[in-house]
Amino acid sequence: MPHVTPLQADDPRRVGRYRLTSRIASQAGADGSTQRVFMAKMVDDGTVIVTLLGRERVADAAARDRFTAEARVARRVAPFCAARIVDAGIEHDEPYLVAEYVPGPTLAEAVEHEGPMAPSALEALAIGTATGLMAIHQTGLVHGRLGPDHVVLGPDGPRVTHFGITPPYGAATPAADLGAWASTVIFAAVGRRPVGPQDLAALPDDLRDVVAACLAPDLAARPVARTVLTRLLRGHDLSSGLLAEGTRQARAAARAPGSTTPAMRQPAPIRSRSGVIIWAVACAVCVIAIVVAAVFVFRPRPKPAAPTATTPQVNATRLPRPLASASAPGRAGGQLGGPDPPDQPAAHGQCADLPAAAFSHRDHHLPVAAMLGHAGHRLGRGRHAHPRPDDQQRAGELPRRGREDGLRAGRNRRLHVPAARRQQPDRHPDPQLLAA
Repeated sequence: MPHVTPLQADDPRRVGRYRLTSRIASQAGADGSTQRVFMAKMVDDGTVIVTLLGRERVADAAARDRFTAEARVARRVAPFCAARIVDAGIEHDEPYLVAEYVPGPTLAEAVEHEGPMAPSALEALAIGTATGLMAIHQTGLVHGRLGPDHVVLGPDGPRVTHFGITPPYGAATPAADLGAWASTVIFAAVGRRPVGPQDLAALPDDLRDVVAACLAPDLAARPVARTVLTRLLRGHDLSSGLLAEGTRQARAAARAPGSTTPAMRQPAPIRSRSGVIIWAVACAVCVIAIVVAAVFVFRPRPKPAAPTATTPQVNATRLPRPLASASAPGRAGGQLGGPDPPDQPAAHGQCADLPAAAFSHRDHHLPVAAMLGHAGHRLGRGRHAHPRPDDQQRAGELPRRGREDGLRAGRNRRLHVPAARRQQPDRHPDPQLLAA
């Protein structure tokens, strides 16, 4: 695009949902107002052209309604060799238009760098610009300022750009647009602005008559855009329509994308070093947290330790183990009054002071009261307490009383022989029991 410059201090940075990136130029509108043209980016990073029309365009409510209606009509312009109007609105009491961006050099730039166009490219240029004017005029609008700066040689052919949304009014008429078209074609043929009728000699024969008719002094005598396009496409197949065929024939004047003049690009954002460091630290922290959590979850669980022989036991008085029953082999044959088992060493916390006769009987009818009383007395005073004199006296009497109680219980047991044994005929009565 021509004259692309950075944004100025008083230029807006955003219009509607479009972010302005650079400034193209300031130009006069068809109604005499000053219009500012910018390149902008859409949300999806597409490029568009934003034109601010000036606050005087919507000075009152009636003007706002008129602008809204004209913008709605402009969006219906067919995209045949004309840049489409994609959006319109009012931002901070200033109307704006958003048009399609067409990459490529303008006709003025191409002629300045390459000189006059060849006859075949010149014919394609004339067909394409006439097609664009017909697409604009058939919606009831006019361009108003067509010229070499408003024709872009895009990848698919010439495109008419920066057309207004003003209906025919005053000097902006379809006839004026056709006169501007004729001057644009002559500029492409001679490489400069036309100066008079003598410049028509540089045109091919099939173009000369059409261009001359559009330069007639009488505006009413000038042909309309449809008539011009029909005469330029004479001999071509028009079954697909004038606009479609004109767009196809205009591709001969297209420019490859590599030959276009690129717009000023914004430098790519450079990621700061501090941002990279923060990102790396965050990733490292996440990895460490994951590793620690995995170790905590999958670590082996320690098994509970089995009790060992050295585990201290509770210092409590335990009752003696039960002796063998009367049916044991060693006690069979009527040996109820046999010798008692030898005394076992008393374990810690047991009643070591009790005599062995108190534990010898097989049915365990023991002097439990005397035994528990003595053991409880010792436990109540503590494990390492020193005995008092009265305790020593009771301890001396306890073996004698326990022995007497044991012997008395044994005699009583011998007198009462169990009924199960009396019913066994093969057993002989114990002589000791009979003597007793």
